[in-house]
Amino acid sequence: MKVVTPNEMASIESHAYKDGSSEENFMEEAGKGIAITIHQYVSEYQLEKHVTLLCGKGNNTGDAYVAGTFLAQNGYTVTAFQLTAIEDSSSLCQKNYKRFLKKGGKCETQNFTIPSHGIIVDGLF
Repeated sequence: MKVVTPNEMASIESHAYKDGSSEENFMEEAGKGIAITIHQYVSEYQLEKHVTLLCGKGNNTGDAYVAGTFLAQNGYTVTAFQLTAIEDSSSLCQKNYKRFLKKGGKCETQNFTIPSHGIIVDGLF
């Protein structure tokens, strides 16, 4: 597996956009991949279908909301902790946040505590 720095990833994405890829498609695919991986892990270890999303304002948060949407649609209880004002996020992140809520996701903005059960998705870094 190759690991890239944030600057390298920005450059890769920039070239991909010039070649016709879209940020929205990247976010959708990343989120879907996260959801599939979580589902496989939960199924393999017979864990409770509870997921907590840690959310800020960047594209990683958008990815987390996409994953949360897929999981909520498949019987998971998904709670997001939105640690910054959603209005400070990109329009694409806000779009996925709204879709997440529409599909049954829950969002908290206060009283964040680390849950004692389930899976935690880091949508911050």
